[in-house]
Amino acid sequence: MANDIDKTSPHYKGDFGSIYEVNKKFPTGGVAGDFVVIEGWAHYWNAPRGTWCVNAERDSYWDELITSLIEKFKLIRGATYMGVASLDTVPAKAIGTKMYYFATVAGTYKNFGDLVVPQGINVLYSENGNSWVNSTLLEVVQQLGKSEDKVMSQKTVSDKLSDLENRLVVLGENEYNSINKDESKIYFVYEEE
Repeated sequence: MANDIDKTSPHYKGDFGSIYEVNKKFPTGGVAGDFVVIEGWAHYWNAPRGTWCVNAERDSYWDELITSLIEKFKLIRGATYMGVASLDTVPAKAIGTKMYYFATVAGTYKNFGDLVVPQGINVLYSENGNSWVNSTLLEVVQQLGKSEDKVMSQKTVSDKLSDLENRLVVLGENEYNSINKDESKIYFVYEEE
């Protein structure tokens, strides 16, 4: 936290409101040992990754995710929490009042101005009770992929592992050499003594 940060260090580069402000001030990054403070947390320059990290030994993915979440929560500061919305929820009418709902079910939220919301953790936010915006905090996907900013559901992982379990075959070398191979199977062959 901020009270543990040595602001007298020659590597201390200042306090900032977001990672975007840091990158604007230091577009080429820093040098080993450099750090900045964002929202009370020290962020250290990680040269191999080319980014600022909460911990010098930690992957920056989580730092970027946390920074993104902090930025999104700043949006709802001072707003009234109204509950968890379903696809059928009719939002409260409170003209001139900032408010927000959480939404986790994917679909079109007709009563929120036809917002299309992905599965995951979403914030439906209104400045005035009339127009709504969605801010996705964490999206959950139901298929395999290479996204670096989405989370895969346990169901998807379990289904894939079950599929692999049915395809994996462990055989000794002699047995493997004596069978007709099934192209849908994955063979692990061990050397027999």
